[in-house]
Amino acid sequence: MRHQIVILFVVLGAALSSCQEKPAREESKFVEFIEITGICRENHVKQGAEYSGSLEHWYDARKGRHKIYGDVHNSAGMVERVLDKEANPNNYHPPYTVEFCDLTPNAVARSGFTIDGLSKSLGHDTDTSRPPQHQATCHLRVVKRADRLPDSPRWRRRQS
Repeated sequence: MRHQIVILFVVLGAALSSCQEKPAREESKFVEFIEITGICRENHVKQGAEYSGSLEHWYDARKGRHKIYGDVHNSAGMVERVLDKEANPNNYHPPYTVEFCDLTPNAVARSGFTIDGLSKSLGHDTDTSRPPQHQATCHLRVVKRADRLPDSPRWRRRQS
């Protein structure tokens, strides 16, 4: 059990850093922070789950390009989910994270939108029998838009 909790924290750290690399300050301007929630499902199954997370929108004036990325997490009942996965390894378990990269401003302009991403499940780095990522589709709605990043330890850590 202790081994699984350590793996959980390693996976969470990797999930927060994989697609979240912030553009260099001197070439990019922060545009918007978008808090989102909704239903995601991996494209190879019909079962969806509830997720919440955020997107960051940056603009690179030097290249004239937008960079919009982020992720959503299914963290409800985390301990129970880890224990259930251990007890029932052959059952389907929704992924913990869905990551989004290279989104366009039009894709996230409305108050509700559907976007595609890549899923990551708990333990995918150590479980070689399961592919690390799957295509996923998310039907999301905007909870809040802001013109600055949230002032919280999680977001400050990302920006370091």
